Amino acid sequence: MAPRNPFSTKGLERVPGPKAITAQAEFTRLYAPYPPTSPRRSSSQGTFETPRTPVLPPLAVPGTSFSHSVSTSSEVPAPAVVEDKDEEIPDASLPDSDPGSEPESEPSIVEEPYPRFPPPEPEPEPSDSDDSDSDDDMPKPIERKICTPPDFSGNRDETTKFVRLITLYLDVNSEIYDTDTRKIAFALSFMKEGTAAAWMEDTIAHAHLTNPATNRPNGYGTWNEFLDHFEEAFNPIDSAGTALHKLHALKQGNDLSEYISTFKQLCNRAEIYSFNAQKDYFIRGLKPALLSKLCNSGDIPDEMEAMYKKVISIENAYQLLLSHRTSTSDSRN
Repeated sequence: MAPRNPFSTKGLERVPGPKAITAQAEFTRLYAPYPPTSPRRSSSQGTFETPRTPVLPPLAVPGTSFSHSVSTSSEVPAPAVVEDKDEEIPDASLPDSDPGSEPESEPSIVEEPYPRFPPPEPEPEPSDSDDSDSDDDMPKPIERKICTPPDFSGNRDETTKFVRLITLYLDVNSEIYDTDTRKIAFALSFMKEGTAAAWMEDTIAHAHLTNPATNRPNGYGTWNEFLDHFEEAFNPIDSAGTALHKLHALKQGNDLSEYISTFKQLCNRAEIYSFNAQKDYFIRGLKPALLSKLCNSGDIPDEMEAMYKKVISIENAYQLLLSHRTSTSDSRN
């Protein structure tokens, strides 16, 4: 066995203690704040400065026969200046490529813009159930009960009036009664008494009766056909003669406007359109006092509309005079 060399330091190394480890860590923190691979720009923004971690000298281990001098200088070696060139910094995470091989072309990546709003949801396809739901959601028309017709009992003198009131009501509520069947059913609903009730029952029975030719119900027909059948059943038998007879017996009452309105209706039913004939019937029915004032006015119109206005103006003036005399007599008393 060879003798041990007394000057050899082999086997004398010791593990540094906690104080030595703490001192070395503090020194590394002060003089190596950046990792050696993190380049940063200088204040001029034109060069790269790569900080370097200073190399620590070996620590002197006490109790050994050898020691190393520790540099007490606080100078840090100047960082190396790297020129700012248009060269790309290689990525350490990628493997080094073969210098002799050609660089592979990078695949082009098209960045899609991030949508600001989510895409709209596709609309559902319409179906029968959707149509029924939409019909239920739509606002329903409101029936306007303006001038509701009275019940019709079959009186022939009221036939024309009843038809006009029914037509007016249907025109106002045309959105509800928009078919011929609905219009006819509405008119039949007012025939509950007298001969009109029997006619209503016969009309409904005929509508539901099966036609042998078509093997289908007859139906109610159109609205115009219904009106023709109704007027044929309930119009006066001798409308013109009856109107002429009433015109002969027509006399003015307390209301002059009612007398004029009735006179016009009877003239239309009696088919009297001549001015002379209408003037004779009209003057014959006026009160004697009003007729006397009309004749004394000295200006008798040659048209019936002008005649109506003239008579109304005379009557209004006469009523004004009567009211003035009554107030004067009351004030004297």
